[in-house]
Amino acid sequence: MASDLQLLGPVHVVSLNYTQYSSRYDRFLAGDISPAFNPRLGGGALLDLNVYNIHLAVSLFGAPLDVHYFSNLQKGVDTSSVLVLAYDDKQASLTAAKDSQAFAHNLRVIAVLEAARDCMP
Repeated sequence: MASDLQLLGPVHVVSLNYTQYSSRYDRFLAGDISPAFNPRLGGGALLDLNVYNIHLAVSLFGAPLDVHYFSNLQKGVDTSSVLVLAYDDKQASLTAAKDSQAFAHNLRVIAVLEAARDCMP
C-alpha cells in the first residue's frame, strides 16, 4: 500500500480516525473499570484503539520526527485523544475515542488508495 501513495501525489496532511463508543463506557462512568478502561491492562484510547492508527501511519510514512499527544482523561484513563505525528513534509493527526462515535477515516484512505491504483494505467 505504501507504494500506492505516489498515485495520490504529494500528501501533506493525514487524518486517521478510530472512534467507537464503547459498550463498556457507561459502566466505566458508573465506576466499573473493565480492562478496556484500565491502562495497566492495555485499556484506554491510545493503547486500545490509536495503536491501529499509529501502525498504519508508521507503515506508510515511517517514524515521525516529533510526536505530541493530547488526551481527555476520565478516572485516570484516556477515553479519547489526538496524537499528532510530525514529518518533514506532512502532519498526521491520529484520533481515537471510546467515549464517542465518528466515521472511520482509515477505511476511506484505504478505499482511495485502492481506487487510485485501479484507475491508473
